[in-house]
Amino acid sequence: MLQIPGGLMLHWFSGTVGREPGIITIDGNKEVNPDVVCEGIVLPFDDCFFDSAFADPPYSPTDAKRYGMKYPPARSVLREMARVTKPGGKIGLLHEFLPVVKGSGAKLVGAIGILNGPQKRVRALYLFEKQG
Repeated sequence: MLQIPGGLMLHWFSGTVGREPGIITIDGNKEVNPDVVCEGIVLPFDDCFFDSAFADPPYSPTDAKRYGMKYPPARSVLREMARVTKPGGKIGLLHEFLPVVKGSGAKLVGAIGILNGPQKRVRALYLFEKQG
């Protein structure tokens, strides 16, 4: 996992990813042993708490149901990550579509397409910078 040297990073919807120094894992499923259990889309952190943030939420209501959770709209996830990230901080969102960026507090700075085999859904890592 990419980490900014000396910075604190948020990894939301972390699933079974292992723990790393400087990265706070958050998931709604306490069975995957995250640092913080958070079932909703409002994070329990102050504004501008993290130096960077990354999220890999369920991509559809069907995916969310498979994980036993409510579907978190990508726009809401981006807005909340921007809220808890310091100005100038980097934000990564892995998703199947680009969320509405207007009003999120973040600026789109890039996207990387991700393929994981034939006849699979295409995802993208959307890269943002916290404005402010």
